[in-house]
Amino acid sequence: MEPFRNAELHFADEPANLRKEYFLPVVETVADFELRTAKLVPGSPAYIHSLQDHLLGNVFSNSAVGRYSQMHEAACYEKGYSDPDTIRLAYMYAASFLLSLLEAFI
Repeated sequence: MEPFRNAELHFADEPANLRKEYFLPVVETVADFELRTAKLVPGSPAYIHSLQDHLLGNVFSNSAVGRYSQMHEAACYEKGYSDPDTIRLAYMYAASFLLSLLEAFI
């Protein structure tokens, strides 16, 4: 039996254009939300929809963690660990998991 060896660091490199192609770069702060909705009438359907989107957005995004985990597992089985789709799904899973943790503390 040989001692454990860490993998080479290049295996941790993020695939090119991953964030640009698969993630929305928008992070809306409360101040941004207030500016965006300042012209809307409180209680109007448009205002309520904006408020629900802002407050409930995290409720719908958490399910992405489980979906990406399952898709990554299927890709490992069907395509192998070194396939570009498998690697991309691993990053998608990790990113969605980390984002869900961050959103829980914000």
